[in-house]
Amino acid sequence: MAKKGMRRPDPSDPHGTESNKKQKFPKNDVAPVPEIQNKNRG
Repeated sequence: MAKKGMRRPDPSDPHGTESNKKQKFPKNDVAPVPEIQNKNRG
């Protein structure tokens, strides 16, 4: 029998970034912090 680590991953199995169907983030309506934006340097 083949090793468990050598088995082929199922293409229909959600893996890595394909499992982002449940990541429904609300929109970030907070204004960004001006210190982390490089527009006001100098």
